[in-house]
Amino acid sequence: MSESNFVNVSNDKAIPETIHEVGAVNFDLAERIPGGGTICEAYKTVLDGHIVFVKRLKREYADKASYLSALKKEFEMGAQLHHPALPDYRRFFGDYIVMDYVDGFTISDLAKNEDPWIADEDNVRKIMDELLDVVDYLHQHNIVHCDIKADNVMITAGTRNVKLIDLDKCYTYVHDKRISGSASNFGLDAEDVGAPTLDFRGIAKILEYIERHHDDFDGTPFLRFVKECRKKTTTYSELKRALKPLLLSAKNGAGAETGYFVPFTSPVDFNKSEKLYWRSYCCEYYRTTQNIRRFIVKRINAQCETDPVLVFSLKKDYESICDFDHPCLPRYRDYKFSYIMMDNMIGETLESLIKRNDERLRDVKFVRKFLMELVDVVDYLHKRSVVHCNIYARDILITPEATTARLLNFERCYSPSQFYSPIANPEELGLSKECVGDRRLDYRGLGRIMIHMMHEVEGVPFKKFKRFIKACFDDNTSIEKLQKALKWHWWNF
Repeated sequence: MSESNFVNVSNDKAIPETIHEVGAVNFDLAERIPGGGTICEAYKTVLDGHIVFVKRLKREYADKASYLSALKKEFEMGAQLHHPALPDYRRFFGDYIVMDYVDGFTISDLAKNEDPWIADEDNVRKIMDELLDVVDYLHQHNIVHCDIKADNVMITAGTRNVKLIDLDKCYTYVHDKRISGSASNFGLDAEDVGAPTLDFRGIAKILEYIERHHDDFDGTPFLRFVKECRKKTTTYSELKRALKPLLLSAKNGAGAETGYFVPFTSPVDFNKSEKLYWRSYCCEYYRTTQNIRRFIVKRINAQCETDPVLVFSLKKDYESICDFDHPCLPRYRDYKFSYIMMDNMIGETLESLIKRNDERLRDVKFVRKFLMELVDVVDYLHKRSVVHCNIYARDILITPEATTARLLNFERCYSPSQFYSPIANPEELGLSKECVGDRRLDYRGLGRIMIHMMHEVEGVPFKKFKRFIKACFDDNTSIEKLQKALKWHWWNF
């Protein structure tokens, strides 16, 4: 469309006074469509040979100055913006705007109809990426949308690209804040109207909306991104980084990008949570529900939750492994003053199995399997300079999943960067005090578990693991020797 088709909004004479002037929309021929909202009506029609979208004030608002001003503001800003994720604004006619017609559906439509496309992680990541780009474009032009939500983001048919619509509540420095969107809708104060974080929080709300309305969508991969969106001081570049998929795996080094680990959570109501029989030396476990998802919560014992030493211990537990990704480690999601929230897990501690003489502990293949997994996760930790230091039967969760063992309770672990809370005493495992953080602590912890099982459970195949236990207490042992000891037994089963 040529440049002459755009209205020069600085010249009031260029704005027609009635809809009967040349180029105006004939509403008798226009198709009324959904999407106008509470203030406006929406139409689809043909103008100058092009299919266009018309946004028109409803009759009861058409003579009110504040609504006319908001509509004019939307056009003035829209006409100067040119971005692939924004519709082109074409003309302004007093009580309605003409813009490019977007053939597609809103995110709210897709989510409510449980369209499988919107439940795909890669597709949602693409939506978030395109939204960040268009929001950054607006911010560079000193414009804050202020009303980003599922109803105001369209996905085009065919190409499935993002279109951000409805600039009527946006804020810019040359317009009155009184006709901008409400900051309270995004958990901010009134003086925060026009703050870029309004748009970032709006993007986070879209993810929450999809998860709330689409049963097949799992928002877990975006937890860190959502947390970043809700920060008052976040930036476009930080959000782009947080949006990247989780790259760290057991094969990656410790410095790899760690991805998403912190969710949007409200305080846990422990009175409505299920208390579990798992434990550590200072904490208790609960199962709770947040945002229709189940989580495990590890909490400092209620009578000790103000003890600064235990608070530091719990913080060390979280910070030591929150960025790690291994199937035998819990996946930490959030940390509060007195508790850690992690992904849901199902199972019993090894301590519980030993107490009730579980039949599986007499199965050589079962015992060997979880020992192999524990040796593997201990090796993973040691390569990242973390030593558990305190492996007991209570610290091992046996699950019904393909991966049998989970190693829990890192509040007494050793890590070079986490030195401000107590570390397990090496003398408990026959080592000198100077051996704080020695890898042999974990090897001997595994051997101690086997001896515990031998004494408490009748019929444990002790002879099959005698060589493994000996390797655990060898001063010159290594992961390779432990793995070899287990493999040596395998050929003799």
